Amino acid sequence: MPIIMGGKMGDPQLAQDSIKNGSIDFVGLARPLLTDPEWPNKVMKNREEQIRPCIGCHDGCLQRIFNHKPISCSVNPACGREKIYNIEKALEPKRVIVIGGGIAGLESARVAKLAGHEVKLFEKSDQIGGHIYEAAAPDFKKADEKLLDWYRVELERLAVPMYLNTAIDKDSKELDDAQAVIIATGSVPVRLRNIEGIDEPQICSADDILLAKKPVGDDVVIIGGGLVGCEVALWLKNQGKQVTVVEYLSKVMDGGADTNWANKSMLLDLMEEAQVNIMTSSKFVGYKNGHAHIETANGIEQIVADNVCIAVGYSSVNDLHDEILSRGKDTYLIGDARKVSNIMNAVWDAYEVARNI
Repeated sequence: MPIIMGGKMGDPQLAQDSIKNGSIDFVGLARPLLTDPEWPNKVMKNREEQIRPCIGCHDGCLQRIFNHKPISCSVNPACGREKIYNIEKALEPKRVIVIGGGIAGLESARVAKLAGHEVKLFEKSDQIGGHIYEAAAPDFKKADEKLLDWYRVELERLAVPMYLNTAIDKDSKELDDAQAVIIATGSVPVRLRNIEGIDEPQICSADDILLAKKPVGDDVVIIGGGLVGCEVALWLKNQGKQVTVVEYLSKVMDGGADTNWANKSMLLDLMEEAQVNIMTSSKFVGYKNGHAHIETANGIEQIVADNVCIAVGYSSVNDLHDEILSRGKDTYLIGDARKVSNIMNAVWDAYEVARNI
């Protein structure tokens, strides 16, 4: 009986190998064609590196269906409205500066270049990608890294110059000739203050753990039960760590709309299966003598903690926007720098701004 396989078959090598080794007879694609409708043509022309990857976030497809909205794609904003929302050449090409090499900055540079503008991108660190690196650290999030690889290929193909280790301020000479400036300076982890022991070396951020900036012991307490906190918890638990998630609200992953139902329910099921300890309606009040002090309805509990990971969200970095605006430049604030959210917000925000410059 012929077998058609669908579901997470968007990797051309996986699809090809599965057919060649006789596991399946046909590959069925749905979400990958929302992300890149040219998938089959690029495969046939041996241009697989140019395929924009589906990252499995479900925010632009399934979640929009659940919310009674037209289907689209988080990383392909034109999906479903191609005739009215494609990129058209600008009537007056401009010199555009993009500040920040995260996903929002990369997407805005790509779109502005396709629109015919002269584009330069500046990133203060030694690599592009922003928060993608920590987001893609867990083995179940590797698709995010593929998206970054695609942006590298596209910006190189479009000959967009990227200047790394280059910090831009309002007095930078690079801004002198710019006719439009896109601020994509991203966000930083929220730091807790006025808590006993908060400055101890055992206290770290989710970024510190995901990027291996700090050693992680066997017992970890994670403060914050949002998407980031829960993903870090599952990742560490799968490594054999003892993990406790502490959430101030009555439920984990219940504080916002950043995670769609499909991914949220799967993550909760995986955490339950892995037996991640979860404490809700609880508050982190201090760290002392290797123990996290947690305030609960029954009083203060002390939990053994080699590390306490703070994962209570991110805050925008946008001071540069007003400073550059004061120079009389057309200035646009996008992505996390405008509003902390997810990859879909970063891509859609950047696409909308860049195509209208």
